[in-house]
Amino acid sequence: MDKKDDIYNKIREALSQIPEKFCVLEDQINIELQMQYFRYSKRLKNNVDTDKIMNNKELLFTEEISPKEKKILLAKLAGIDSVEAFRTIERYCNQADSELKEWAILALQESRMILQNSLLGEDQVFISTGLGGRGNKLRYFIVLPKKELTEFTPVQEKVIRNEIDFTFPKHETELENLKFFKGFATFTALVPIQCDFQVIFNNLLQDCNEFGNFIDEDIIITNVRYLSEEEIRVFLEQKSSNEEKN
Repeated sequence: MDKKDDIYNKIREALSQIPEKFCVLEDQINIELQMQYFRYSKRLKNNVDTDKIMNNKELLFTEEISPKEKKILLAKLAGIDSVEAFRTIERYCNQADSELKEWAILALQESRMILQNSLLGEDQVFISTGLGGRGNKLRYFIVLPKKELTEFTPVQEKVIRNEIDFTFPKHETELENLKFFKGFATFTALVPIQCDFQVIFNNLLQDCNEFGNFIDEDIIITNVRYLSEEEIRVFLEQKSSNEEKN
């Protein structure tokens, strides 16, 4: 088993353990910021003075405390099982400046999940990725490299579009933002969490290659962040160079 298959199997194992009740973060928020928030949140859950936090909640809407202190207050509010705390975060989220907007979104999501767990009497799993999602679907960014780093012909573009239109509905997968560049195509797709995404994209690759065998088998799939055209081009050129050396 190569490293790529091992990573894929670990992802599938993690997804298979997700319970029926889960909540997907829809917003696209940098993974490093998400990890910072959850570290803050976990650390601040100990020895929480709920009354003090609720009495200080309106400080969010003033200049009396620094952005760092607002981050702490938001994370503490998010851990309180209270509609009032949720509404406070929601109100702040609607007017937060760019510096704290994403932090406030994460706090709101955590607060919503805590309330739902309390009201429904069920534990929910909070799922977040760099590219977000919608409903029960996660967003993936996909790169389809050509075997030759040349422009797609009109026929090849049509083949890709047609095969996506044929393959995706069978897996309840939604296409977003298909673009063609010299040497590769990119798009995003919303894929149901419990779907085997490797099967979806392998099928797409095989179906496209029945009409000219023009797409490289090493496609790129990530749900961490969008890759720039320059990043993709550097990666593909390095890969091509390495293959020539071997």
